[in-house]
Amino acid sequence: MNEKIELLNLLHQLQKSEEKYRELIEQASDAIYILDHDGCFTNVNESMCSMTGYTREELLEMNITQLVDPEQLKTDPLKYVAPSAPATSTVRERRFMRKNGEVFEVEVNVKTFPNDRVMVIARDVTIRKAMEQGLTDAELKFRTIAERSMVGIYIVQHGKFSYVNPRFAEVFGYEISELVGQYPSGLIIHPEHRDHVNESIRARLDGEIESVHYETRGLRKDGSHNWIEFYGSRVIMSGVPSIIGTMLDITERKHAEELIQREKAALLRTEANLQTILNNTDTAYLLLSTELQIIEYNNLALDYAEKEFNYDPALSANLVSHILPERMGKFSEYIAMVLNGETVSYEISFPDSEGGHLWYHVRMVPVANREGNILGLVLAATDITDRKRSEQHLQQAYRNIHRHIESIKDMAWKQSHLIRSPLANLKALVDILKVDPADSVVLNYISSELERLDTVIIEMSNEADAQTVYK
Repeated sequence: MNEKIELLNLLHQLQKSEEKYRELIEQASDAIYILDHDGCFTNVNESMCSMTGYTREELLEMNITQLVDPEQLKTDPLKYVAPSAPATSTVRERRFMRKNGEVFEVEVNVKTFPNDRVMVIARDVTIRKAMEQGLTDAELKFRTIAERSMVGIYIVQHGKFSYVNPRFAEVFGYEISELVGQYPSGLIIHPEHRDHVNESIRARLDGEIESVHYETRGLRKDGSHNWIEFYGSRVIMSGVPSIIGTMLDITERKHAEELIQREKAALLRTEANLQTILNNTDTAYLLLSTELQIIEYNNLALDYAEKEFNYDPALSANLVSHILPERMGKFSEYIAMVLNGETVSYEISFPDSEGGHLWYHVRMVPVANREGNILGLVLAATDITDRKRSEQHLQQAYRNIHRHIESIKDMAWKQSHLIRSPLANLKALVDILKVDPADSVVLNYISSELERLDTVIIEMSNEADAQTVYK
């Protein structure tokens, strides 16, 4: 009786165990099915039905070969286990077909039992396979781009290079194998810059900063130096904090920048010297665009523009807007000639505040580039007022001298007439005196004529003195 009770208890425990077993199988997220040694389904769980699209009843009427992709069966047929074979376990991938004909990837864990049963746990890995393929494709694209890139590309993990592309290695004169697995700063960074670079790497790997962009001096394998520009960001790759970035060799750019700085400094010195010269010259200079916008000028030019054109810098930088209408016609003609490549020179005057005139010699020269395109013009104006006034004084003096000469000629004619009269009388009296030297009357006449001649000469001298004073 006791044996019967124990047997019933054991049977009850087995039933409970089987129920738990079935419950676990039914609630499992993975598809689970059992096959006999011919490959026919003897049991399936709900996940298997959901995965394939068949009902339980339909599957229990089917063979596993009806689910496997026929194309795969041609190259990789199913292998059935003999009933006497020992228990084994195999994990592999297969392509199944759903009821609607869709082919999908599954990972199967096949476990064989000696009692002529095969239990399979299957998992749909379509998404995982797609992700793996995507990763493979992405890696292929990355490597294809990286291997052909003219920009250096690098990956740092655990503080060491895990990847560098050919361009990266080339910049520093190394083979790729010589850099992978090495600490960056020890090989390719100038000693004076290593502390900064090491701190930048540490901060990113520790998550303190996400990305950096900096320039530093590099160190080539042959010991020479170059200039490098790094861009790098922190990423997580396979669960490992990593740095991926790009590198540019900017040595030529740095040399060009240094040259530009030197030339800029020289240009500033030249500009300062030129400005000093321009502001201490007696010529006004205006640099104008083709639209007559004032680009640059010296101090005298501002004074000239104010007098000539009523120019006010606060109102407009365009010279035309300040030119009086009566002056515009001729000025426009000159401008057109200059912008056509000609050089124009002319003199111009305008009233000053004292009632006189100011005179300027103006020269306009086109400014062109190497291709001959006119970019603007230079207007140079020199104050020639003093020269003009000197010329006017000389002309006035010439006119005064001319008038004086004419007056002298007139005076000479008059004086000649006055002198010739007493001289003629004297000549006649002398002839009479030759006949009778003792004739007192003749002698008195001679004396009177000599006094008259002396008076005429004195008057001529006084008049000549008066004529030497002229304007």
